[in-house]
Amino acid sequence: MKNTVEILIAGDFCPIGRTAQAIIDGKSNYMIEDVKTRIDSADISVVNLETPLSLGGEPIEKTGPNIQADPRCVDFLIQSGFTLINTANNHIYDFGEEAFSQIFDILDNNNLRHVGSGKNISEAVKEEVFEIKGKKITFLAYAENEYTVATKNSAGAAPLDFPVNMKQIMKVSGENDVTIVMVHGGNEYNPIPSPKMKKRYRGYIDAGASAVVAMHTHCPQGYEYYEGCPIIYSLGNFLFDTPYPDRKKYSKDDFWWKGYMAGLKVNKSNKITIEAIPIDFGPDGTKVTQIKGNDKSEFIEYLKYISNVICNDEEIEKYWHAWCMMKGPWWLEFFNKLRYPFDREKSDQLTAALATRNGHTCEAHNEIITTFMKLIAHENDTGHDEYIRRIEKLQKGLLPQ
Repeated sequence: MKNTVEILIAGDFCPIGRTAQAIIDGKSNYMIEDVKTRIDSADISVVNLETPLSLGGEPIEKTGPNIQADPRCVDFLIQSGFTLINTANNHIYDFGEEAFSQIFDILDNNNLRHVGSGKNISEAVKEEVFEIKGKKITFLAYAENEYTVATKNSAGAAPLDFPVNMKQIMKVSGENDVTIVMVHGGNEYNPIPSPKMKKRYRGYIDAGASAVVAMHTHCPQGYEYYEGCPIIYSLGNFLFDTPYPDRKKYSKDDFWWKGYMAGLKVNKSNKITIEAIPIDFGPDGTKVTQIKGNDKSEFIEYLKYISNVICNDEEIEKYWHAWCMMKGPWWLEFFNKLRYPFDREKSDQLTAALATRNGHTCEAHNEIITTFMKLIAHENDTGHDEYIRRIEKLQKGLLPQ
């Protein structure tokens, strides 16, 4: 339609392993051909780049994998036709400032616009504005506070900082027609977002965001309309070979290999509607395909189920408490290994310190720990088995009966 602006947002793209090799072998067009029409038909198309494009630098001290990609993998972004690259995520600074600085040279040299990170926090939080069909469409991108966020004097991703983000959203939304806020956060592999995340993203809408679109969880989560504005809690992965080829096996049906793209349509009144476009890139991360037919119907039904949970305060809390009972003890294992005085030369001590730090500074992890401690200290740490079983089914793409 003439007055409708179409925006397509994809989840996490990380060209490592077999994904990277396919790109280097010249297969980018083949890898993207099944969704290329959808990308090309959008006025603005966005994808999250989940890694520095550099083979240099030194791995930073962190928990989880340090990820980097061959600079030649920019070919996929060029051939795919994405018009905006989101760089606000927890891996963008994995190999320090040397590797990080190369990202912008590569993207800029290939006329790829980007948002979400910078050489300091002032640069990282800058919005990116498009003028399309008489509308000013603005994008902001934030990442939870793990190891790669920018500070006043260091490079990295734009940090999730709720009061500061709210102030920026209020300002930006007053200057533009549409404001899209993208967030990299949430609990990995959890199909249901947390109550606090729901509250936070709704707060962004209250501040003036036209839509909130999140990613990072490596599995799709649902969406809702709040005050008439869409909130997508996680798109899941877009194209991302596993960083754990030897330690963690993924079956071909695992939701690591599935996600959805968000087709956002902005009407003449600047209201936005969502089309969920399910995608699959299994079993090896070498081709993105649209899920069709009965498989698409089943995916949409799954998405409907988890979206309905989000809208039910009592249900989302039950799911959240069950998730915390599943994951809380894992965090305690790290806390129990800490000793004072601290010895950095002992690898178990360093790992425990890094994990404990992340558990307290990352919003998603901190919420698990806080809820878990409340449950075991003051509330009820039993009776969660039914919802644990439901989560385990949802993680396999099955609906609880």
